[in-house]
Amino acid sequence: MTAPPDASGPAWAARLPAFARAWFEGEPPIILGRISWFVFLVWSTVGLAIMATGFSGETIRSWGLSPALERIALACLGWGDFLFLFFAGCVVFATAWHALGTAFTVRAALTIMIGSGVVETIGTLTGFPFGAYTYLGRMGPQIGPLPLAIPVAWWLVVGGFYLTGRRLLPLAPARMLCLGTALAATAFDYILEPFAWRVRGYWVWHDGAIPLQNYAAWFALSFILARATPLHRAAPQRLDLRPAGALTLTVLLFILGRLAAR
Repeated sequence: MTAPPDASGPAWAARLPAFARAWFEGEPPIILGRISWFVFLVWSTVGLAIMATGFSGETIRSWGLSPALERIALACLGWGDFLFLFFAGCVVFATAWHALGTAFTVRAALTIMIGSGVVETIGTLTGFPFGAYTYLGRMGPQIGPLPLAIPVAWWLVVGGFYLTGRRLLPLAPARMLCLGTALAATAFDYILEPFAWRVRGYWVWHDGAIPLQNYAAWFALSFILARATPLHRAAPQRLDLRPAGALTLTVLLFILGRLAAR
């Protein structure tokens, strides 16, 4: 019989001061959830300040830093949006881990990220199923034509909305939760597009407008990805609403970013 997880936290944490030790108490998913949520909130605040002040690479270059420090600062700025999505994705992963266990959570995350990554790569090369578009290299690290932030964003959106639905509607059948996830994900993309395309310049639509097939593809792919994962196995009583908080803050930053750019 497998021993239950040690709720006291890692042994090395006992040597920390009391205020720091509290961050590492509980099972590993709880620790990850606590830390990732805090880091996400801090990074969101930094992102909001950057948008509000118009902070840019030119600002960093005006500081007169050494070449090495300047490269590091510019890299942090260039990877800022990727890290924002990564920290939000960690929040969703921690919630799923606590309710699903390690194996099912890893399987769900890999299914969504690999599945979306393959479809997005095909989309950039062929124009199907989203329409003709090209990523412009402004979202941090890439593999070929695909920014790594994109699969992470799909995990945040599909995983986050499904787990939120599972928490709020524990008796709803899996198919209905998948449908709700697809609708919410499509609405999320509708809000995201003007900010990501026109304000941040993450990608460009070749026809100069967002095609309707983009939203149809978002709905279909979100439903398929949600249906293909074991997220329906999540124990509702072990879920929290941090994924909903991460998604809400993400949408608010999209909206504020659009307003700040006017």
